Amino acid sequence: MADRTTQILKGIDWARYEEEVYLAVEDAVRHYNAGAKGSNLETLSQLSIRTSPQNRVTSIGFETLSHAVSRGAFVIHRPEDAEPEVELVTYLNPSDFQFREYHCVAHPALLALGQLQLAKPTQEQVALRAIETHLLSVRDRVVLSGVLGALPRSKSFWLGINSPQDWYDHVVRI
Repeated sequence: MADRTTQILKGIDWARYEEEVYLAVEDAVRHYNAGAKGSNLETLSQLSIRTSPQNRVTSIGFETLSHAVSRGAFVIHRPEDAEPEVELVTYLNPSDFQFREYHCVAHPALLALGQLQLAKPTQEQVALRAIETHLLSVRDRVVLSGVLGALPRSKSFWLGINSPQDWYDHVVRI
């Protein structure tokens, strides 16, 4: 079974997948800045990139600063002679984001994952590990490209991807 799983994963065009995810992030930023889907250009505090191996869909999610503050994930700094500043102190789970599935894209390149028995935890873990490896590359590219600089971001901004363990494995603060 392991050899079959390895063959399936090696047969996937991971470069195409990475490009599709990166372009999805660019599209999500562009749509958010255009005020699409009710964004109203609120200041953002977090962005998540999640891919479901079962559905073979990537979801780009945004959390607004005002929504994070309403959930208590902040601290207020009061510098002398300056306006108080709100700073996030934790990364919220993307399922709790205000815009949890802001922009979604299907991946034909991942169709081969349908050959795995993803109902079995071991098969799902193998698929998630492969996805995680490639999402790390996308995350790094997103950070280096500066595409997030176009967003209305809070001073403390977090970017995360999904992994087999949890949402906090690969979160970076930008």
